[in-house]
Amino acid sequence: MSTKKTEEKKVRYGEGTRSAMEEAYHLIAPEGLRALGRRCAAGEIGHGEGNWKHYDKQGVKQIFNHIVGHLYDELSVAPENTTEENAGAIMWGGMALAYYAAQKPEIYRQAVDELFNGVE
Repeated sequence: MSTKKTEEKKVRYGEGTRSAMEEAYHLIAPEGLRALGRRCAAGEIGHGEGNWKHYDKQGVKQIFNHIVGHLYDELSVAPENTTEENAGAIMWGGMALAYYAAQKPEIYRQAVDELFNGVE
C-alpha cells in the first residue's frame, strides 16, 4: 500500500474536501505500537540502531523465518499465555519487510524469489 494520496477519493470536511489518504493511523491500537516499540528498542540494544536496514538477501530471507518462528511460538501456547514479545516480533518482521519492499526492492525480490519461487 502506497502512502500517496488517492486522488479519485474525496473526503468532505464541513464545506471543504480533501483527497483521502490510504492510511488510518488513528485505528492502530496503542498496544500494538507499544509492542513494536519495545521490540525495536530490544533490537537497538542488542544489535545497534538501524542494523536491520543493512541486510543482504540472506538477511531478508531470515526476516521471513523470524516471523514464522514467532508465529509458531505464539500458536503453540495456550491462549491465556500469549506474549507481547511474539506479537512485537511479528510486527517488527512486517515492518522490516515493508521497508525492504519499498526501499530496497531488488534485495527484497531476490529473497522472495529464492524462498517462494525456487529461484537461486
